[in-house]
Amino acid sequence: MKKAKVLLISPNIRGMDDGVNRIQPSLGLMLIGQKLIDNGHIVKIHDTALEGWNNRKLIDPTKKKLVIGQSDEEIEKVISDFSPDLVAITVLFSNFLSAAHNVAKLTKKVKKNCKVILGGNHISNALIDYKYSLLDKNSNLADFIEDLEDKNIDFAMAGEGELPMVQLVDAIINKKNHKEVPGLVKKLVTKNIL
Repeated sequence: MKKAKVLLISPNIRGMDDGVNRIQPSLGLMLIGQKLIDNGHIVKIHDTALEGWNNRKLIDPTKKKLVIGQSDEEIEKVISDFSPDLVAITVLFSNFLSAAHNVAKLTKKVKKNCKVILGGNHISNALIDYKYSLLDKNSNLADFIEDLEDKNIDFAMAGEGELPMVQLVDAIINKKNHKEVPGLVKKLVTKNIL
């Protein structure tokens, strides 16, 4: 069986210019990375916020919001230098979301055919909200998952990803059926996920 090069990324964060901003190691990426390594894949874990911790860009002076992390050029270089077959982006909280979409865009810019997978707490909760919105039309929740409308994101993984990610990577790299992978939400199929 063919083995993949997988880049696991934790993206830049949005923070407060006058607040306490902190990051924490992505235990999920470390667990997934080790499972992939145990199955023969080549893995790199990269935290763009940690690597670019001193790079702070004020994006909303009125609300004192800033972005902390690497520049687009630095992220593109990481992707280019590693040349992955797949990039998996974790989104633990919503303050990582726009940066995650940016990493997906940069990935496709650098390596057009690279598959991009979105995972983490955010997508799991978005899936729950979506399902609830279909059951209760008065919930004021969106009846679609915005992240899956992004043309640069190929797949989303909901729930615990350690074992399903190994199955997904194996299926993608070996061009096998990936539709039965637990927790997998394929792009643009959200109307049929219940």
